[in-house]
Amino acid sequence: MKYKVFIGIDVSKLTIDVHLHGIGASKTFSNEEKGFALFLSWVKKHSKQSEPAEMIICFEHTGMYSIKLATYLNDIGIPFAMLPALQIKQSIGIRRGKNDQIDAQRIAEYAWLHRETIQATLLPAKSILKLQSLLTLRNRLVCDRGGYEATWKEQKRHWKEKSTRDISSL
Repeated sequence: MKYKVFIGIDVSKLTIDVHLHGIGASKTFSNEEKGFALFLSWVKKHSKQSEPAEMIICFEHTGMYSIKLATYLNDIGIPFAMLPALQIKQSIGIRRGKNDQIDAQRIAEYAWLHRETIQATLLPAKSILKLQSLLTLRNRLVCDRGGYEATWKEQKRHWKEKSTRDISSL
C-alpha cells in the first residue's frame, strides 16, 4: 500500500509526541483516549487531502504505554506500525541530542525511509492482549519473589552467627 502521510510518535507514560513528516508539524497530546481523538483531528487539519487509510502512524513498542494507542487506532481502523525500539535506533544510527519531539521526528523519518517495506501491525484479540499483560506481570513477580527469597536466606544466615542477635525466629 502506498502511504502519503508518515507520522512518528514518541510514546511515554503520560504523553505522546507527534511529528508529521514532510509537513514539519509537531505537537504533544495526552496518552489517553481523549488525547488520541485530539491528535487525529489535528492530523486531519494538517493533512487535508489524505484519508486515514493513506497514512501510517509509526511508534515504538513501549509495552503498556503504547498498547493503549495501538488498541485505539486498531479499533477505528487506522493503520499503524508498532516497531521494536532497537530496530528504529539501529536504522538511524548514533545521533546526539535527545528529547521526545526529536524522537518523534526520527520515527517519522524512519517510516518515510521505509515506506516501501513498512507493514501495518495487526493486533491480536483483546483477550490475548490481556493474557500477555498478565503473563508479563507474573514473570516480573516471580523474579521479584526470587530476589526477596535470596535476601531472606542471606539475612537468616547472617543473624544465626553467635555474635549477632537471632532475629530469624521473628
